[in-house]
Amino acid sequence: MKRMTTALALAGLVGVLLAPRANARTWYVNVYGTGDAPTIQAAMDSAVAGDTVLVGPGEYEITYESGHISVKGGVRLRSENGPTMTKIYAALAWAQFGVYLGTGSVLEGFSVDWPASWAIGMSTSATISRCIVRGSTYVDGWLVATNNLFLGPLSFWSGAVAVDFHNNIVYGDMICHSVPGQINYFYCNDILGEVDPCVIHPVEYSNFALDPLFCGIEGSENFYLQSSSPCAPGNTPPGGFGDCGLIGPLPVGCGTVRVEETTWGRVKALYGE
Repeated sequence: MKRMTTALALAGLVGVLLAPRANARTWYVNVYGTGDAPTIQAAMDSAVAGDTVLVGPGEYEITYESGHISVKGGVRLRSENGPTMTKIYAALAWAQFGVYLGTGSVLEGFSVDWPASWAIGMSTSATISRCIVRGSTYVDGWLVATNNLFLGPLSFWSGAVAVDFHNNIVYGDMICHSVPGQINYFYCNDILGEVDPCVIHPVEYSNFALDPLFCGIEGSENFYLQSSSPCAPGNTPPGGFGDCGLIGPLPVGCGTVRVEETTWGRVKALYGE
């Protein structure tokens, strides 16, 4: 309970950092370049803390000329239609990061496809919510991560000493690099990769390692949940906090699907692990 209380205190601090201004503005971006700014980064350059950059559906390629997306401190970068409809990607991994989150910033509802490098990097008090991340995630500070699907590894560096990490599905390994002490506040997660000892994820906090039972067959990229998925609301394995509600970014999208048997090694290979 002490961990939960501390996690709530951290969440409160992040809430203060993200408290909207009375004159906060929403900057709209679409794939046609006809919104309030021609690109996501152009909107972000104009935004200030408390603003939202709202992104319409489509695929947004990050090129060498445009550079990675740098989310300003205190700004929310949110998709209009969620991760199945809104992708940030690079055809070639020429940059260190795809999206970099500043202090107190938010990334919500995107598919970030950067498989050969760091898909997401962040400083402190950043929040990731309802995202599908292909590639590595670099954590160097407080992190709040809820209802995401991580298809690559998460690397925790020296500043990552307080993490509120819940209702996520994690296929990649969780790796610590020079982290003093332990990283905790992990609950209600389906963690399928290897986990370093510095990450506390006890089963009594409703963490588990079970096939999430996606609707799609292998390689289909359909990450909606089967009705029998342990990540679906009402299906959390016994123990811990009881029902966790939805785990992962997408809800139930099909009934029970008949699939061929496979090995865990084959599943991980689909995502470059």
